[in-house]
Amino acid sequence: MQKQFLKKLLETPTPSGLETLGLKAWEDEMSTIGNRYYQDKSGNLAFSLGTGPTKILLSGHIDEICMAVRFITKDGFLVPTGMGGIDKKVLPGRNVLVMKGYDVMGGTVEGVVHKPAIHIEYGEEKLKEKAYDLDDMRIDIGAESKEEVIEEYGIRVGSLIVPGRHINLEFGKTKLHGNSLDDKAGVFVVSEVLRNLSACSGEWETKYTIIGLACTGEESGLLGAHRAAHQINPDISIDLDVTHANHGGQYPEEKYGDIKLGSGVVLEYGQDKSRRLNSLLRKVAVEGEIKTQDSVSRIGGTNTAKFYLESADAETTLLSLPLLSMHTPVETMDWRDIGGAIDLLTKAILGCKL
Repeated sequence: MQKQFLKKLLETPTPSGLETLGLKAWEDEMSTIGNRYYQDKSGNLAFSLGTGPTKILLSGHIDEICMAVRFITKDGFLVPTGMGGIDKKVLPGRNVLVMKGYDVMGGTVEGVVHKPAIHIEYGEEKLKEKAYDLDDMRIDIGAESKEEVIEEYGIRVGSLIVPGRHINLEFGKTKLHGNSLDDKAGVFVVSEVLRNLSACSGEWETKYTIIGLACTGEESGLLGAHRAAHQINPDISIDLDVTHANHGGQYPEEKYGDIKLGSGVVLEYGQDKSRRLNSLLRKVAVEGEIKTQDSVSRIGGTNTAKFYLESADAETTLLSLPLLSMHTPVETMDWRDIGGAIDLLTKAILGCKL
């Protein structure tokens, strides 16, 4: 696996709805592997291999949770507002990256999210009982006035904010952690499958057109998938996303399942997930001695639903990568699950099993 490509994706800010820098990294990598296939004004970018009549779409979403500057105080502090899935409980005491201007091309400024010290918080009942909302938080970028924020730092109302980078690709023996593994790990799986296919000629090339898509705007309401589904109109869509791993008894297994890191990619079952495709993938997994897990997820919540509802007649399913601490700065995965997903899809396509 080209792990450094995943690291580059994780290091690159891709606030939901403005994923320009991440898409450039995707484009640079995929241009050496496949042929440009599709791009739209929302940023969706796809590359393809093969020339067959059956279009198989492999997708992951490249955007990450984010905030935006809603207000700038007179003394130069930023007041944020949510823009896509941010968990306000884990923000106080963290660092963030603030985009300069109204796009991501001007660079970033580091900020820190302040909160009252516990000496004050627990000494004041009104603070102790308060659940901090984004409106109550203040982001410090080192400025001393509103004018300095705007004129010297180039930050304005509407500038986007993402969590600071916390990346370790060698966490313990088999794990990794980092911001936005949801869902840059899925994008990485797609890139690795196409990389594998590019090195293997065979019947699949004339049977399938394999389309690898980095999808935008998922955290803002599945926005990119809505457009891509109409325009690409695949015959088969296999979406790569994440699901909640359950370790240490943090929540009941009978409600959230017993998905574990390192136990394999997850075959999801639900109204928008094809049982035929899942059965074929399970057979490939058994034959290839690839670990899989099972889960149930209702329709909605991932791009799978959009590809099901908005394509003309696509057969869709969802493969999920187990993840701990979703939507926090310490999202954690296992390389064995990532490798298993890559291996499963590569074998399914090379063997013309779909």
